[in-house]
Amino acid sequence: GGFGLDSDTLSNYNDVINELRIGLEFLQNELNITFKIGWFLDQIVHSDSNAYIYKQFGFKYFILNRLSSVTKTNLYNECNLELYWKPLFIEDEIFTHVIYDYFVPPKPLKKFVNDKKLNLTLNEIEQISNDFFTIVETAVKGYRHNHYILYYGNDFVFTEPNINFENIEMIMEYMNKHMSKKVEIKYSTPQR
Repeated sequence: GGFGLDSDTLSNYNDVINELRIGLEFLQNELNITFKIGWFLDQIVHSDSNAYIYKQFGFKYFILNRLSSVTKTNLYNECNLELYWKPLFIEDEIFTHVIYDYFVPPKPLKKFVNDKKLNLTLNEIEQISNDFFTIVETAVKGYRHNHYILYYGNDFVFTEPNINFENIEMIMEYMNKHMSKKVEIKYSTPQR
């Protein structure tokens, strides 16, 4: 929503508020877009005060990535990777989804991060699909439902989107055809 993610580089709340305000005003004035969902994939610092500020700007939902490993492990073990982030000073909350692992493709899909057309055999596709399914099975144990959001991206990669979509769709098609009773794989994005 802002020009960039606020983090520990913004040393006081006025900076956080101004960065967010300027970015949201730009998006509203130039593109007529108002966001209710915040993505903080690389932000390192999260506090109740942050939740208060974001709530005042109208955010209803958040996706967080970086938490301490202890906090993330505890949330996972308690099936609380989705929670209600309660801001200071107000009786309100922000529904928050914590990413299970990270916003890069999981290990079985690492070979897809290369912008090259992959010519995989059926056995390779089956092995990658099975390995990926194991990761999904593990990940959903941290949530109170069986839906898993896979963040398939990274910094400074995927310069050839058509090739990358074709590559990942080999796995998606295989899983949807051969594992349809266990899993459904589809593209999606949060709606504003």
